[in-house]
Amino acid sequence: MKRPGWVTAVGILGIIQGSLGIMGAIQVPFLPKLVLAQSRMFSQTVAHGPSSPITDAMQQLMSRLVDDLTVNAPAWLGTWLVCLSIAMVLVFTLYVYASIRLLTMQPRAARWFAWATVAVGALQIVQAIGTTVAVPDLTVLVVPGLTFGLAIYAVLLTIVLVKSKQSVGPRPPPLPSTLR
Repeated sequence: MKRPGWVTAVGILGIIQGSLGIMGAIQVPFLPKLVLAQSRMFSQTVAHGPSSPITDAMQQLMSRLVDDLTVNAPAWLGTWLVCLSIAMVLVFTLYVYASIRLLTMQPRAARWFAWATVAVGALQIVQAIGTTVAVPDLTVLVVPGLTFGLAIYAVLLTIVLVKSKQSVGPRPPPLPSTLR
């Protein structure tokens, strides 16, 4: 049976998104050190150029983020980041698996993909809430990325739900003996 184009597109995009999610999840426990390194690089870059209100505001934001993630971090932040990383690896692995099932047109692949997409969306919302509670200054960075990511997942989920119902076709009417 020939694979429909939407299955190929959604399956490949799902594998790419899931793989990027796994790579991002591996970096989550190192967030404080990564932000500190970025802040140092940004400071060195700004030191070589002219000062402007935009670069000054960015430098202040980076300084606040470094302080929030290191000096002023809540005691539970390290544990939160490790647990979040583990959950993200598991959920994004499930998403890649569901995308592969969809791509190979296995039975109930659309259902697997739908549940995996819902799990990814729920985890991203939990991630955004936990991260913004721990580090309020990160809200400015987390919310736009979360909104964009959820929009992409919603579009792919809608395509799968609509197209998979169309490809199944109408269900046959019930047998006369079961109409009581």
